[in-house]
Amino acid sequence: TRNNFTENSVIYAKCPPGVSRLQDVKSEMGLLPKAGYMATQETGGTKRAPSGANLIIPNTNARMGNNAFRVKKFYQYSNIKTNFKPRVVNGRPSRSKLALAVAAKNAAMSKGFIRIKNTIFQVKSFKKKGDNRMFTSRPILNMKHKSVHIPARPWMQPAVDFANNLMQDVYNQEMDKL
Repeated sequence: TRNNFTENSVIYAKCPPGVSRLQDVKSEMGLLPKAGYMATQETGGTKRAPSGANLIIPNTNARMGNNAFRVKKFYQYSNIKTNFKPRVVNGRPSRSKLALAVAAKNAAMSKGFIRIKNTIFQVKSFKKKGDNRMFTSRPILNMKHKSVHIPARPWMQPAVDFANNLMQDVYNQEMDKL
């Protein structure tokens, strides 16, 4: 099981009681609309942003250093965008290095983020020595791609196929009980 959201999104209709013919034994399984992304994970395909904008893809840093983990709530784009709106600073290195340094300093002081082109960085520290300005940052979110390919990772279909293969045996066992 992946998580509680996934578990609660899977819906199924059991076979009604009192069915006497194998042809009438039917059961259905599916997902709630809010978990529609699971169909793409099951069959594979291309993911695009509904608005046509670029996708927001979390970096390994946003997942506590391991892509197997979920994105930390602090690093989710919705939280960065709404809760930390003044902390996301659009720094553009093409304009000037000084403007980027000022943006990085503001982000470092507010424990915030800085956006450079299509990447959002978390600014960890800022130092100034004379005319030199240095800051350390790490990428958190990537916003470069319009679409990404998602490989097929079947999860439900193998379980459904397994149950289908057992259906005749289960039916025979239940009929033997009568």
